[in-house]
Amino acid sequence: MVLALALIATPAYAQGGGATSSIAGVVIDSGGGVIPGATVTATNNSTAGTSTVISQANGTFTIPALNVGTYTVNVSLQGFKTAVLKDVQVSSGGPANVRATLEVGGLAETVVVEGASAIVQTQTSAAANTITARQIASLPLQSRNTLDFVTFLPGVMTPGGNRDSIVNGLPQSSLNITLDGVSVQDNHLKTGDGFFARMQPRLDAVEEVTVTAAASGADTSGQGSTQIRFTTKSGSNSFSGSSYYYYQHEKLNTNTYFNKVSGLPKNVALQHQPGTRAGGPVFIPGLYDGRGKAFFFVNYEENRTPRTITTNSNILTDEAQAGIFRYMTSSGLQTVNLYALAQSLGTVANGYTTTPDPTIMGILNVMRASASQGTIETLEGNFTAERLKFQQAANGLTRYPTIRLDYNLSPAHRLTGSWNFNDLVSRPDTTNTRQGTYPGSNNSSAQISDRYTFQTTLR
Repeated sequence: MVLALALIATPAYAQGGGATSSIAGVVIDSGGGVIPGATVTATNNSTAGTSTVISQANGTFTIPALNVGTYTVNVSLQGFKTAVLKDVQVSSGGPANVRATLEVGGLAETVVVEGASAIVQTQTSAAANTITARQIASLPLQSRNTLDFVTFLPGVMTPGGNRDSIVNGLPQSSLNITLDGVSVQDNHLKTGDGFFARMQPRLDAVEEVTVTAAASGADTSGQGSTQIRFTTKSGSNSFSGSSYYYYQHEKLNTNTYFNKVSGLPKNVALQHQPGTRAGGPVFIPGLYDGRGKAFFFVNYEENRTPRTITTNSNILTDEAQAGIFRYMTSSGLQTVNLYALAQSLGTVANGYTTTPDPTIMGILNVMRASASQGTIETLEGNFTAERLKFQQAANGLTRYPTIRLDYNLSPAHRLTGSWNFNDLVSRPDTTNTRQGTYPGSNNSSAQISDRYTFQTTLR
């Protein structure tokens, strides 16, 4: 039995009690006959946690609710040599499939099988692809957002940016993205922007990502035809960790074509990505030794992006600001003086006959003066406005802390909890085009978003 609790900033649902899977298989003798009553024990190579079952009358067995990772499976029965199946890979994409052959002999004798996972999956018809932590660490990715790895998998089409991706030609509303079994999608945008996730799992915090594109199991098929599942790393019996600092500078870039055409300098584009991770057994010298029992994993990463962005805005021409508007008709180019027209019609307010209201004129003058901080381009077919292109400062800071704890209460009970956070501050809010309209203007805003996912699983 698996129980799960989930807490998140917006409604979320636990599915299957976290990212777990199983090992299934059959026990046979050297002649191919099935063997019932054999003891099958799966041992996690990282944590030494064990799970034990007995093969059924038809020789089959299933060990459910296992954390993803690499296992060693021992199969024993009185009168037979013990079979040791090494490097059994368990992923969230489907159960591992093994076949244990027992030879006649004593229990003390062992037969070791390296790489015992079956190549052909016989336990499920799901079409799944899994990227492991080793593959994740080997592939370069500037964003360090593990969701971007999904675009490398078969069946994923990316017509524009990664956020535009679709799987097997299906609409994005068919996607379901989970982190440790909890949905991390923005359900308000799912229909048209299903590839967007509120959480962005980091490279050093993810054990694996699995994409199931067809024939999902009954535990997940109700949430979407395409499942994208992330699993947070866990600690092991060995202490491990790393620290890093990725730095990018615009000096290694060339100026953009459009900046060159507009006579603008190269944009400032800095990126700072410091981070650190650590994992291992919970160990307090002289007080507690959690080897084989209690484990922790923590990861912290920042993404700081001070930069400049190019903004395009329209401003009135000098003539239009003076009230002289030109427009094209079938008879040719026409000119009208709006101030004179207003005076002739008797619609002049407050006695202003040749200029607009001082407040409006003040705003127009500020807008026009801002043109000196950028470049002006003519708009084809437009006789009243010009295009102002200028650069303005922008700054982004996103923090990505991750914590996971695992505790083996007993050989049959395991308690797991993971906490993932994304804290984002962007000034101005360039994602929603809320940057300043003109140089020095105050009509900009910031995007401040605190996103988090908690899940707790009891096996």
